[in-house]
Amino acid sequence: MKIVSNLMLLWKNRKALKAVSDATNQVRGGYMKSGIRSTEFWIVVLTSASTLLEAFKGTLDPKWSAVITGAIAVGYSLTRAITKAAASVSQAPVVAPETVTAPAVDAPKA
Repeated sequence: MKIVSNLMLLWKNRKALKAVSDATNQVRGGYMKSGIRSTEFWIVVLTSASTLLEAFKGTLDPKWSAVITGAIAVGYSLTRAITKAAASVSQAPVVAPETVTAPAVDAPKA
């Protein structure tokens, strides 16, 4: 019978649970991975490393190696800036903790 009473409690408080769920989803929408976890970062690292390796081996002129590595770094910076700007636009507005009120929840009956 405890399961039935818990299910009834959930049903009675479904609107409050929906409000909390919606607020959580809004905050999650603005989440952005750290730089080291992004695919762009690892592409830049691997491409720069291979370019420098080819320059040290002598198959690529060091001047071109520096140009290619610099261009890749600039491209990464631009894509990261665009991604951060898009994430900050989609982020939910910040609300001061004093103004947030928790929805009323009915306690289970013993």
